[in-house]
Amino acid sequence: MKILLVGEFSGFYTTLKSGLGALGYDVTLASTGDSWRKFPKDISLVPDICTSKKMEDFFRYFLPSFNLKKMYGYDVVQFINPAILSPINPFNAFMGRNIVKNANRSYLSAAGDDAFYLESIPNLRYNPLDDARNIDYKGRKLSIEYSWYRNWNIELVTLVNGVVPVMYDYAQAYRSKSVKTLRNTIPLPIDLTKISYVGCGGESKKVRVVHGLNRSGYKGTTYVKEAFEILNRRHKECAEFIIQERMPFNQYVTSMSGFDIIVDQVNSYSSGINGLIGMALGKVVVGGAEPESLEEFGLSQSPTVNITPNVEDIVNKLSTLIDQRRTLSDIGYESRKFAEANHDHLEIAKKYIKEWSI
Repeated sequence: MKILLVGEFSGFYTTLKSGLGALGYDVTLASTGDSWRKFPKDISLVPDICTSKKMEDFFRYFLPSFNLKKMYGYDVVQFINPAILSPINPFNAFMGRNIVKNANRSYLSAAGDDAFYLESIPNLRYNPLDDARNIDYKGRKLSIEYSWYRNWNIELVTLVNGVVPVMYDYAQAYRSKSVKTLRNTIPLPIDLTKISYVGCGGESKKVRVVHGLNRSGYKGTTYVKEAFEILNRRHKECAEFIIQERMPFNQYVTSMSGFDIIVDQVNSYSSGINGLIGMALGKVVVGGAEPESLEEFGLSQSPTVNITPNVEDIVNKLSTLIDQRRTLSDIGYESRKFAEANHDHLEIAKKYIKEWSI
């Protein structure tokens, strides 16, 4: 059984490929490597000489066309996003139509920014796109706001056999539009064989809190930075607060091992990959864990401490954890158990096999 995964972000498809491969399936991953994260890929959508997002966007205009036929003839194809190439590339539709046409079955992940999610945000209490537009895009129009992107997104949904969400936020976007091919929501996978349990409370006498810098607006880093400034003044004797710069995935995992509390994305109802890495390491994760998100997965509770895009909320939640720091190791242990029970890449791969009706 030959499976093609197209695209990558934060290691989602890399980990899914690992899980499917361990189950005996022949899996090919076509991606850019996700820029500075440097994930491995079988079919490259950009040359390895690319060292920046701008270089990636340039090469993605023409290089993938040379590899198009390598993406033909698969039993199952799944796209991570309608933007197979760069979001502003006019050849997305050409590539997508041909890949779907030459596959037995095809699917689309609902796992990030797309036109359906854009149209659903008025129904959410908060979302990442408003801050992304104002901070990351500096007031410019988002790529997903262009009509041609929306039209292609809608067309792709009609071409594929199903849309598979990874969390509540994205499932609700397609659910609100009554998409008939919407499948069950499947959690993001984590390869627990590659992330050892470390726990909280290392050699440092201080509680170490970290937030990984990515897209300041989209991930809510601006709220975290302001909260960290307040917390540093309030708890400087017993805690330290660090904004971690971008780094390759493996280096990032190693770096996270030295912290006690990991502050994940702020603008999401659900945990992202960074939060799940923290849980797998046995850290206390602060991020998205809204009731709607838990209900989506049939859960009653999560060790993740839920926060909203509100500086006071972040300050209060972290202050409570620092004041009760003797409980951090217990919470971290529950985090690892939660990751094992709900995000193991082998079990997640089995869920995809079921949804693909293989």
